[in-house]
Amino acid sequence: MKYVIVILMMMTNSLYGFVGFGVTGGMNTINNSGGVSDIISELDEEIPIGDFTNDGFKGATSLGGYLYVDALPFVDIDFEVGVEVAPYKFSINNGFAEFQDDFVWASGYYYLTVQKKIIQVKVPLLAKAKLFGGLGVHNHTSTPMINQKMLDSVMDGGIEKGTLDESKMTDYLDENKISNGGLHLQLGAQLKLFTFDTMLIYRYVFTDGITPDTNNFSNISLRFGLGF
Repeated sequence: MKYVIVILMMMTNSLYGFVGFGVTGGMNTINNSGGVSDIISELDEEIPIGDFTNDGFKGATSLGGYLYVDALPFVDIDFEVGVEVAPYKFSINNGFAEFQDDFVWASGYYYLTVQKKIIQVKVPLLAKAKLFGGLGVHNHTSTPMINQKMLDSVMDGGIEKGTLDESKMTDYLDENKISNGGLHLQLGAQLKLFTFDTMLIYRYVFTDGITPDTNNFSNISLRFGLGF
């Protein structure tokens, strides 16, 4: 019986690494400073009729899944998909009504990375650890931050005397999604025990304004999964 167990362990160890998948969660440095802006009358653009405020946010939380393939001769392929969220508060005062609420900046994303092993250490039949680096492409599709254009579209009864229409807000966010792509650099450390897989991933992401205050940003995430 012990020989069967040893053979199974050897097969598991040799097969490991062709395909891996699991869940990932992390934080990044995406931010928006927020601020106070005048609400401008549609009738007279020189006369402010109120103001809107958003408190902004510092950092977003991400949650997603990943898949990698390292059966290629020289490089590995890594794919991650997920969502990023950052709550913030906003308020509207148009001289007729004042509205305050919590809001969420949200983004769906993917990262596709070609990566290569830098160094690897093995404990036969038991564990494997490696450090790797890579370069890839990404895309983020995010919601816009609140501004005058949004207010004009979502205030029921007009911006000067209206109130917020939540259904119009939902439609506006869906119709005005912001798509932003580019390149990223990736550095990671992986620890494998049998088929159980843990990775720590750091990325530096190049974008062209994922929020008004963020062009490039950093991302760090922790992964848990299986490798076969």
